[in-house]
Order: sequence, then C-alpha cells, then structure tokens
Amino acid sequence: MITSEILKTIAPNTPKAKRDRFLPYLNKALPAYGINTELRISAFLATCAVESAWFKATEEYGKGKGRYYGKPDKVTGKIYYGRGIIQLTHKKNYQAFTDYVKKNWSDIYPRTVDIPSEIAFNADFVKRPELAAELFWAVESACWFWQANNLNKYADKGVTGFFATQGITNKGSATKRALGYAERLETYETLRRILPDNFTLKNSTAVQPQSEPPQIPADVPSGSQSESIDKPQEQPLNPPKPEQVTVPAKENSIATSTQMTIGGIVLPPALAIIVKSITDLIEKGFVSAQDIGTFVFDLVRNNLSYVFILIGLIIISLMLKKAYKQFTLWLEMYFKANPEYTNVEVKK
Repeated sequence: MITSEILKTIAPNTPKAKRDRFLPYLNKALPAYGINTELRISAFLATCAVESAWFKATEEYGKGKGRYYGKPDKVTGKIYYGRGIIQLTHKKNYQAFTDYVKKNWSDIYPRTVDIPSEIAFNADFVKRPELAAELFWAVESACWFWQANNLNKYADKGVTGFFATQGITNKGSATKRALGYAERLETYETLRRILPDNFTLKNSTAVQPQSEPPQIPADVPSGSQSESIDKPQEQPLNPPKPEQVTVPAKENSIATSTQMTIGGIVLPPALAIIVKSITDLIEKGFVSAQDIGTFVFDLVRNNLSYVFILIGLIIISLMLKKAYKQFTLWLEMYFKANPEYTNVEVKK
C-alpha cells in the first residue's frame, strides 16, 4: 500500500497531516482504476505531487483569476478553475466527470463508505464545482483523468512513457514537454528508486455491494475540506474514451544484485554497476558495443569534465540503497537525449 513514508520521500516539506489525509483515498481509488504497478503508481504520484503543490492543496490559487476560464459561466454563474490533485478545469470537463460518476456510481459507491453523505451523494460538479476540491473527489477526478487519457499505457513504457504522461497532463499533447518537467522527472525517479519492482496495489473495493447503492440526490449542501493551489497549465480538453490496457511483462525491472565476476575475478561494486548497466542497455537494444566505445572516446577527447560528472554520479549512486537502478535509468535517459551515440533502433 501507499504509506506515509512514501509520500514523505517525495514531499518532505509538506506537513505530515496534509500529506497523510490523501492516503485512504489513494489506496482505494488507484487499484480500482488500474493504477496498480510500480511504473503506473510512480508516474501517477509524481504527476499529482507537482500538480497539487506536493499534496498541500486541491484548489487552484487565485481561482483562475486572469485566465480565460476564470470568469463566471454565463449559464451557471460558476467558475470552473482547477480543482483536484490533477486540476480538473473547464466546464466541459466538469460535465464529463459528472457524467462518468453517474454512469459508474455502482462502482464508485463502495469507496464512499467513510465519506459524509453531503459530499459523496452530491456528484453534480457542474452545479457544485466546489465538490471537485473535496479530498475524495480530488483523488477520484485525478484517477478518472488518468484513465480517460489512457495514461497507464504510457506509464507502462517507463521513463520514455513518463514524458508523454506529463505532456498530456500539462500541455494536452504526448509530444510536448510539460512545464517543470525536470522537477517532475526527479520526483518520478525518486519513486522508482524507493518502490520495489514488484510493488502492487490490490483493489479492496472490487466486490459490489449486496444491495443497490443509494441514488445521488441533487442540491445537497456540501462541506469544505479543500485548499488552493496555483494551476501550472490547462488539462487537455475532451479526454478520449478509456481503453482496457493489458499490463505487459515488466521490461523496466532491474536486478538488485551488482556482484559480477570476469575471469574468476570479482569486480568492485562500482565497476560492476557500470558494466552490468551498460550490458543491460546493449541487450535491450538501446545502444551497441560500438556506441559505448564511441561515447567514452568522445567524452575523454572533447570534454574531460563529463568524465568527472560520470564519476560523481557513480559515487552518488553508490550512496543510494538502489544504486544500480538509478545509474541504469540515468544512462538510458542520456542515450535517449543524445541520439548521436546510438545507431540502433530503440525497442518498444
């Protein structure tokens, strides 16, 4: 399950009480939406951490003031600015989420057991958009957005797919670089290091209630547990119809053992990490042996400082619990960002 320690690692400056209030909702909702593997959970939590100011708020600071969506709607008089931990924005998306909740109420209802009825049963976000900032719906709307845009499919691809998830979330396009991407990527890598490769979440609310769930009544006044956040960018409009995604075999799994012998000689841990990481990259088809040789030669010949940077990264990685995993991720990203060292086609 997602624990307080996991959230603390990626949001250490957020008060514990603010972080932990999301835990029961995350642990119930994520597996229900198929966000249940290390890759998917890492991508989702990294996204939500940045979008919610590290789990400090569920509502956009300024309430959309100065933005084109920050004006009262001509029909309802409501303002549909960013709410939730992935910032549900625009009236059409509030309507789409309302339609989804009503259509899938029998699936959502079991997760509302501990939620006040005035919050759980008043699921018309066009009439009452403030509900989207309540903790329960803040998480549910984020999971809905993730599912509606089929982001699990991209998350399953590892670090390359993570770029697409952030582009879709923040820019509306899988090929565009999200605002603050370096910060997003750092958070994602931290989660990839601390979560075991076989980390999973099980759906604790999969069993349907024996009796029919109560109908959603209209116009019930709601309480308020929401807090505000600056909205980095609008979400994509008209999210596509969700697809069923089959979880592939985990291609990004990385061995935890770094012991290696050559000719009967046990290599030092640092050297074993380098050799094993490079070997894995070659086997996956990211680079060839010739590429590695060219890469090393160019580093030494053109800019010696890169050698010291590499040595520094190795030293830092050795201080981490999962040094091998971090170093491999770094190499993989470097070669993707520098295609001149790669003359083989990347395997999907």
